[in-house]
Amino acid sequence: MASRLRRRGLHADMHFGPSMTPMVDVVLVILIFFMGAAVLLGPERLLAIVLPEQAQPEAGDPFAVGPAHLTIRLSTSTDGVRIHGAGLREAPPQALLAHARDLADRLGSENVSIIIEADDDVAYQDVVAACDAYAEAGIARVGVR
Repeated sequence: MASRLRRRGLHADMHFGPSMTPMVDVVLVILIFFMGAAVLLGPERLLAIVLPEQAQPEAGDPFAVGPAHLTIRLSTSTDGVRIHGAGLREAPPQALLAHARDLADRLGSENVSIIIEADDDVAYQDVVAACDAYAEAGIARVGVR
């Protein structure tokens, strides 16, 4: 019996260090995760990204002006939604379409880009109405922040 215990102790002394089985399991799980993610991301590489080109002024025209980047701010007051920016001060939403047409006529609809900022208490339908007013005037580059 003593020799059996001695052999078992000798056998236990030969196995030292941490068990590698949990680490191998974790590595295999991570490998499977990355292989699945690569399959899902594969088709996205085939999407064509088309960025809008900005109109460049002609080289011979020293007074050429590049595109105008304007910011419009929508806020609420006791009278309802009010519009500020790009020449408007406390304007009602009904004045936005005339203002958008004026901008498109004066600057050219392709030379104007509009960013619409809205306060947190402005209804989303008012933001969409502002976007529609600029789209109706022919201004295609409208963003919402």
